Amino acid sequence: MSFGVRPDNTEPRRAVRAEPRGRKHLGWMVTAQLRGSSSSGPGGVLTGPGLRGHECVGAAAASSTNASTLTAVAGRMVTGTSSTESAAAGSAHRRRVFVGSAWDAARMTGTRDWLAWHEPYADEGSELSRRLRLVQGQIAGWLDERPGERLTIVSVCAGQGRDLIGVLAGRSGADRVRATLLERDPGNVAAARAATRAAGLGAVRVERVDAGDRASYVGAVPADLVLVVGVFGNISDADVHGTVEALPELCGPGATVIWTRGRRAPDLTPDIRRWLTETGFVERAFHAPDDAVFSVGVHRFVGRPRPLQTSGSLFRFIS
Repeated sequence: MSFGVRPDNTEPRRAVRAEPRGRKHLGWMVTAQLRGSSSSGPGGVLTGPGLRGHECVGAAAASSTNASTLTAVAGRMVTGTSSTESAAAGSAHRRRVFVGSAWDAARMTGTRDWLAWHEPYADEGSELSRRLRLVQGQIAGWLDERPGERLTIVSVCAGQGRDLIGVLAGRSGADRVRATLLERDPGNVAAARAATRAAGLGAVRVERVDAGDRASYVGAVPADLVLVVGVFGNISDADVHGTVEALPELCGPGATVIWTRGRRAPDLTPDIRRWLTETGFVERAFHAPDDAVFSVGVHRFVGRPRPLQTSGSLFRFIS
C-alpha cells in the first residue's frame, strides 16, 4: 500500500493543470522513473480524452541523481529548461506524458499507478496538496513540542515520503529523528530514497516492503509518531478497524498517530474516531474542511503498548 502519502479516497476530481506546450518539468522526485500504465509499459504514452501533453524529464536511475536536481524536497514542482539538467545527474530520458491520464488507465485496467497518483501534488490548490500541508503542519508542531528529544517515527505506506521528508529537510537537528518509511511501490521507494539523500537525512530509512504485513514493522516500532496517511481510504472497513486495534503494537508510551481519511458517503471517520478512543487514544485534533472531502486526525496514545505480533497481516489494499 501507499503504497503510500500516500493514496486515499480523496482522489483528485480534476486533472493537474498542464504547463504550456514545450515546457519541461522536473517532478518532485526527478529520480523516480516516470512510468506508463500497465498497458503501455515503461516509457509509453498515457492517453486520456481531452488531455494535453507536456514534456517530463526523468532520470533513468535514482541512484545517479544528485542533490542539485532535487530542489523540491518540500513537495513543490520544479521547472527546468532542458533535459541536460537531469542528464548531469545520470542517464536522462524524456517521454511525453498526458497529465491525469494515469487515472483513466487505472480505471480501464483495474490497476493503479502509484507514481502517477502523486501527480496532483503539482497543483498547490488540489485537495492532496492541501492535505499534505496540513499533515506537514501537524508533524512540525509535534516536533516543536519535543525539542532535543530523540524520536522514532514510522510511516505506514509512505509513498514518496513527502509529508515527513518535506518537514525534516527544512529543520535543524533532524538527525535526532530515526524514521522508517514503509512502501511497496518501487518507483515511490526510489523517489523517497533519493529525497532522503538529497536532504542529508541519514537517519531516515526507506524500506521496500508491504506495510500491510506485520513482519514489516520489526525494528521500526515501537514509535513515538505513527503516520497512517492515505491508508484508511484504500482498505476495507474491517481492515481499518483491525488496523486501529493493532496500533498499540506500533506505538510507544505516549505516542501520537496522525491519520487521514476521505469523508465521501458513507463517512467512516466517526467510527474511526470512536475506535481510536476505544483502543486507548485521546483525540488532539480533527481537521475536516468544509470545502473538501479529506480529513486529518491526530490522536495521542494513553493506553498500554503491546508487543508486536510479527505474523499475519494488518490490511490489504483494495485497488
